[in-house]
Order: sequence, then structure tokens, then C-alpha cells
Amino acid sequence: MKQVYFDGWLVGNTRERIIASFEDIYSSPEVELSLSEIAESDGSLVFDSRERSKILRLKGHLLTPNLSGFLGVVDELKENLSKRGKKLRVVRGDDSEREWIASLQGAVRIAQESYSSTYAQFEADFLCEDPFSYDPFWTTWSGVTITGLYASTILAISGTKEPLPEINYYAVNSGNLTGITFVNKSTEDRIFIDLLPVEFGNGDILTIDCYSKKVFINDTFETAFSGMFPSFPLGLNTLETYFAAATTIEDQKQVETELRYVIGGSWYKFAQSFRPSVSWNLYRVSLLLGRDGDPGTVTVEIQTDNSNEPSGTVLGSATIMGTSLPENGKWVDISFPSPISLTADTSYWIVVYPQNQAGTLVWIGLTYDNYSRGKLLIYRYTGTWEWYSPYGIEREFCFRTHMVTANPTYTINWEVKYKRRWR
Repeated sequence: MKQVYFDGWLVGNTRERIIASFEDIYSSPEVELSLSEIAESDGSLVFDSRERSKILRLKGHLLTPNLSGFLGVVDELKENLSKRGKKLRVVRGDDSEREWIASLQGAVRIAQESYSSTYAQFEADFLCEDPFSYDPFWTTWSGVTITGLYASTILAISGTKEPLPEINYYAVNSGNLTGITFVNKSTEDRIFIDLLPVEFGNGDILTIDCYSKKVFINDTFETAFSGMFPSFPLGLNTLETYFAAATTIEDQKQVETELRYVIGGSWYKFAQSFRPSVSWNLYRVSLLLGRDGDPGTVTVEIQTDNSNEPSGTVLGSATIMGTSLPENGKWVDISFPSPISLTADTSYWIVVYPQNQAGTLVWIGLTYDNYSRGKLLIYRYTGTWEWYSPYGIEREFCFRTHMVTANPTYTINWEVKYKRRWR
């Protein structure tokens, strides 16, 4: 049996423990490389997504059971290491992976004095390059000018490898803007930037750089963030931005959970009433929703009250795609195109219904009375709203309302740009 052992490092100073393997390098299955010292001359780790070349210095020894054919084994090793375009797979301690194209630089060096009947030491340098190529030009989506609390778009990502975009917000007028949340609904990745501690004024640019994993103002000042940098799968990505304006509050809520209520059979619509504590503008509701199938488009309306039930007068509405909901339910933010003016201590209704009625939409709630400023109603096929209260106990859905003191006074231009990557 022939064996070959490797130990190697990238030329540089920064160290990182990894395990790596070459494809088709002398034996099958792949020989595992124990690379205890890995570095890159510019100080960044080998395990990144940058289009940079790295020099891997590989040292090891070759072991065979007998002298017969030993020099032939050495020649075979040289030939295998010299193959162009070999793939080097790197696995880090957290099981994340990285792949490089490794090409031999110069000759395989074998120390003549190390020869024995069955053993020899060798050393070789490899140029490790990113196996992905980049489009030299930016692909840019420039959104419309934003003056509200919410904006969304659908961006088609092309190429064969996920890109690392820049997300830019240009402050034409910073107004009363206090925070920005970017969400990729396709992955549920979200990142929030609090603008209160920083100077973000007229003419400034806020950049979320998914390449460097940093957030900048005007490309120089690095600022703090919470959440995670979004990923961008190939194909269609639904992108959303939520803007916070001074001052916003979470006003009414009922967040205790116990039971799944499913639209289907004789249940056509759900409704939950609430009474705001302030005469502000409602710009978003958060609902604990799920699905049992494909609900199609789900509509969320804010209606006025008529004798303790929804009146049918819609003050504002928004829609979400039912397929974005998990079966076990999650909190979903629904922003209205324009803030809805509400009066304190007046009853309003959150009315929810799906495009497909057959047992598909789930709104999670309680089987007891936990919210004193509203109640749950169900709209039946008979065309009437009914108070669903088995055993005479009032019930509630899970919801939150978000209010703002005044309409936004800012004007923001939103842009997403990326360079396509190819395998």
C-alpha cells in the first residue's frame, strides 16, 4: 500500500486551523491534508469570498512498503501534483467549506538526503485561485425615490454563483429618519442600522457591503448594525426596506399563543379588533401567521368599526404571498403603502383573508381573554361576523400595531448592485 502525508500553510502571518483535501491527488478516496497553519499575506483568512490568489506551501512525506518501484512512485506523485487546475477543498472547524483551484508553481522539491528504501520528504508551492470569475461590470437596480415607511422590489439574480451585493441608501433629505431595516424575504435574512447615534444628513450615503461584511456612511465611516448580512440566492429575490421615523412606537399587542385557527370550511375571514392609545398613524402590523397548503395572496385590511364588528370600510390594505409562510407559523410584518390616521380609544379591525379558501391560512391565537381592548371575530359563509367564544370565553389572535407620530419628512433613493459570479 502506498501512503502520502501532507502538512502545509499559506505564506503569511495570520493563522487559521483548517482541514483540506485535493481531488485526485495520488490516491482515492481523497487524501486529507492537515493544514494547521493557514494564512494570507494581506492578513485576511483563507476562508473568505474574495477574488484573491494565495500561495499554499505544501510539505509532506511519501511512504511505501518496499524499495521495489519506489522511484516510480515518486514520479507518479510529481505527475499528480503537477496536474493543472486541481481543486482544493477547504473545511473549517464549523464545517463551512471553501473551494480553490490549485496549480503547482515550479517543481516538486524532494530532498535527496531524505531518500530511504521506503521514505522520502517533499515540498511544493501551489497558486490557489478563486474558481469563480466575476463580471467586470456592476448589475444595478435603482429603486424609486422613497418618502414612506416601507418599500419593496423583486430582483432577479443571474450568474451561477451567489453574489455579494452592495445595498445603498442615498439621503436626498434625511428628514426625521432614525433607522433602516433591510430584509431579503426569500431567505428571511435581515439587518438593522440605527441612525440615531450617527450623523446621516442630506447628501450622505449609507452602504451595506455584503462583501466586506461592514456598514459604511460615505464609504469611510464604519457604523454599527444588528442582525445578519443578507444572502442572495440565484433567481428571484423579494427585497424589502423598512424605515423608522421619529417617533415610532409599538402600541397595541397580544402575543400569547395557544391555538392555530385555520380558514376553511365555513370560516372565510378572520378579524381582530384593537383600540390605539394615541392619535397617531398606523404604518405596520405584525401578525403570527402560518399555512396549511397554498393560501395564494393573503390580504390584510384595516377597517373601521360598526356595532362591534368590521364595517367593510377599508382605511388601508396590504398583501403578502401565502407561500412565504411556514406551516408552524411566524411573526410577519405587514407594512401599509401609506400610514393610516387613527384616533385614540376608537375601535378598529385587522381583517385577514386568503385568495384560496380551502383550509389554507393559519392565524395563531389564544383560547382565553388576554387583551381587554379588542376581540376575535370570524366571518362565516352565511355572510355574518360571529364572536367565536366556546364556553362563553372570549378569544384573541396574536398581533402587534406600530404607530408613528407624523408622516416621514425624508426622501431616500434606494439602490442594490452586484457583480455576477460564474463558476
